[in-house]
Formats: sequence, C-alpha cells, structure tokens
Amino acid sequence: MAKILYISLNGMTEALGESQVVQYLLELAKNNEIYLLSFEKPADKDKFSGMKKRLQDVNIQWKYFEYSNRFGMFSTFTQILAAFFVSAKWVRKEKIQVVHARSIIPAVIGMLLKKIFKVKLLFDIRGFAIDEKVMEGRLKEPSLLTSLLKKLELALYRNSDHVVTLTHVSKPIIQDNYYVKPENISVIPTCANLNLFQAIPTAEKLALKEKMGYAQNDIIILRNGSLNGSYDLDAEFKLFAQLMHLDANIKFLFLNKGQHALIESNVDNYKIEKKKCKILAVDFHQISHYINIADLCVFFVKPSYAKQASAPTKFAEIVACHLYSVTNTQYGDMEYYFNLHNVGILLDLAEVHSEPKKAAEHVIEFLKKSRNTQGYCQDFDDLFAKHFSKQIAVEKYQCIYSDLI
Repeated sequence: MAKILYISLNGMTEALGESQVVQYLLELAKNNEIYLLSFEKPADKDKFSGMKKRLQDVNIQWKYFEYSNRFGMFSTFTQILAAFFVSAKWVRKEKIQVVHARSIIPAVIGMLLKKIFKVKLLFDIRGFAIDEKVMEGRLKEPSLLTSLLKKLELALYRNSDHVVTLTHVSKPIIQDNYYVKPENISVIPTCANLNLFQAIPTAEKLALKEKMGYAQNDIIILRNGSLNGSYDLDAEFKLFAQLMHLDANIKFLFLNKGQHALIESNVDNYKIEKKKCKILAVDFHQISHYINIADLCVFFVKPSYAKQASAPTKFAEIVACHLYSVTNTQYGDMEYYFNLHNVGILLDLAEVHSEPKKAAEHVIEFLKKSRNTQGYCQDFDDLFAKHFSKQIAVEKYQCIYSDLI
C-alpha cells in the first residue's frame, strides 16, 4: 500500500476539485494511504465540514489553507512556505513515498520535498501553465518574471519522476521541449463519474425541462463554467446573437459562479434578448440536471501553443450526459475526438468572427440532423468508455503509484 501526499491548488469544495480530485481520491484511497493538502476558497467555508467528513469516511487525512491572493506574489510565496512546512512534517512523520503535485505551485513544494526527503515526484501538469498565463495577459513576455518562471517550470519537469498530461498532442511537446522520456509521461484527460453524470430518459428530461420553466419546444443552448481569458467570449456571443435570430425557440442557459455581471454585460453588448437568457449558479451535484435538459453546449477556446495541453473538464461531463458540443478546432485533442465520434460540431474560429451568421447556420443544420440520427448514443458511450471514464483515470494513477514505489 503506497503512502501518497496529494497537493492541490484547487480546493476540494469547489466544482473542479470535487470533479477532478475528490472523485479520484475516493477510489484511490481503497488501495493507498492518502494525505491531502489543498487551498480552499473562503467563499466555500460552509462546505468545509461536510467535505472533511466525506474524506474521513474513507480514511483520507486532509489539511487545508484558505487561499488568498490579496498581496499577489507575496501571498503566493507565504502560502508555498506554509504548505511546505506542513507537507515536510507529514512526509517525515508518515514516511510518505510519493508526492502527487497537481499543477506548478504544488510541484514546487514537491520538488523541495524530493530534494530533502528523497520522495518520488508525480507532476500532474494540467496544461502549459506559464504559457497560459502569458496568453491570458496575466504575465508579460518578454519579461524577467516570465523568463524565471519558465526556468522553474523546466526544472520541475526535469526533476519529476513521472509527468501526467491531459492530451495526446502535448506528449511529444513535453518530450522535445522539456526533455522528459516518453515512458515517464502518461496521458489522463479530465474524466467524469457516471454515478454523477449520465443521460436520463426522454420523458424524465421533458418533465425536468418543464419544471425548470422551459417549454417543450425550447432549444436550450448551454454555456457552462468560467469565462476566463482562455475562452473566446467574442466568438461565443457573436454566435449566440445569430442563433437567436435564426430560431425563435432558442434559449440560453449560463451556469457560472462569480461572473454574472460579465455575462450580463455581454448579453447587453451583443443585443441578446434578456428574456431568452437564464444565468444560474449551481452546486456541482446539480450540474448534470441542467446538462440533461440542454440541446447543445457551446465553448470556444483560443487556439495557442499553451492550449495544446488543455482539456475542458466540462467535455467529459457532457459526453457522459449525451449532450452535443459546439467548439472549435486547433486546441488539445478535440479534433481527434470529434473525427472519430459524432458528438458535436467543430467550427473554425476565424469563420465565426468573420461570418457569424454562416457559422450559426451550420449549427442549426447540425441540430436538425442530430434529431434524426439513430443510435447516436453509442458514439457518446464509446468515446466515454475509451477516454473519459473515472475508472480509467483511477487505474492509470494506481499504475503510476505502483511503478514509482
């Protein structure tokens, strides 16, 4: 039985931590001793005690810091320092064998622990983080800070005993640019739990739709998740505006926490009728209900080098619920998935920007065809079974842990 210290910058009480950490660790705790350190958002404080009990029930020891970015880099440094001392105490006392670091800041702590205590380091990259920050405008390039962070990132790769990436297309990039041997790289995309995300029968779907205030002939376009700088919001809302004009039955459903003002601003700017929009903040365990009543989920990601290592968490969840996606080419493994399985439509972002009406017509045409497609569920089930099942991810992580010790 391996002793694993799992460090996550994402909180266990936020949707991403629940989906992409807790769901895996509940299973991994059956065969390993798990020690979990996370950074929790103060806004989720009311969920801390409930999460603590869930983790205790499967013998996961959990410690957390309340995440703060109030003083910028100084806040980050002090939190890394505090987390390092807590982690070092755990490693020494419990004889931890593997540090599983989810993203760069936890990996810095993991690298220090490796240098001092000779533990194994698993670097779970979650994307090309420094390049993503440059793309989103949070870091400038060229700059001294960015240069230093890229050197730190290279050191993390070279000091890791194993690297997990989200996409197949990023694996050769990691080999060539970060000098990691191919046998030390595993691809594990963002996965979903079928106990939480699954398609429901049509009759149940229609009843749920009506309960939520929609007419049965309404076509619901879902926009789920954050509106951070990785997304091309201009393209998304241009498409929404054209879809609204092409079909009077189209309604827009936004599921989001903390950015409602930004959504409302874009709705106004693109002259989308407010009566056709619902903007909701829902808990993680409610999301599947809303996915199931939707007809399409739209998300456009800005193509870039940084996004070759990215995989949208929502994609696994909507595939599990048999919901079609409208997204774009040239990022991550999306073209690979869509070329093999009929689970949605890929658009060229240049066309969406230059000819949004034409792009919207493609979407409407796809919607009409999809309603007449027989046996479409098999495409979703096949894709999910091959790539996005939580059990696949758990088995891969277990193999990595076993190999490392």
